[in-house]
Amino acid sequence: PVTIVSGLPRSGTSMLMQMLQAGGMKLFTDSQRRADADNPKGYFEHRSSMLIESDASWIPLARGSAVKIICQHLPVLPEGESYKVIFMDRNMKEVIESQKAMLDRKGRKGGNLKPVNMMSVLDAHVAAAERTLTRRSDIDVIYVEYDDVIQNPKKVSLEIAGFIGGQLDTEAMGRAVEPTLKRQTAEVNGLHEKEK
Repeated sequence: PVTIVSGLPRSGTSMLMQMLQAGGMKLFTDSQRRADADNPKGYFEHRSSMLIESDASWIPLARGSAVKIICQHLPVLPEGESYKVIFMDRNMKEVIESQKAMLDRKGRKGGNLKPVNMMSVLDAHVAAAERTLTRRSDIDVIYVEYDDVIQNPKKVSLEIAGFIGGQLDTEAMGRAVEPTLKRQTAEVNGLHEKEK
């Protein structure tokens, strides 16, 4: 099968890819996007995954590997393959704050969007992805909570390894998680950024 690590941008998908790599799984990446202040361990992306809506011919190349595909692209996954999707769920307020912090650092448009507007857009992406995951018989999915990974990396590593069905080093996967890289924390009365 093609193993897909998915979720919203800034939901912890790069951390999941890092865990799989540490566990011994082959990754489908091109290393073009370098590590930076927002993802000091790297992004683990492949440019093809971002162009999947116009060209999905590369998917067979990812068989037996893990590839990161953000959730808004899941509805266009081509049929004819077997997929295992590891979907990262993270508190939406933390996702939004993390996205805004990254856009602000890069000086890119979008950092000024109101949280309520961003939440509406992101909710729509997740809803469309979940509909796809529910109706497609060629897709198996496991949902992983971001905070669960941070707090219980060994337990989550065992669950992921069991889901994938391969021989992964779950001890190494758990050690790959660095809780100090979590810099956004949702509060009941709004958003704020928690510094290291």
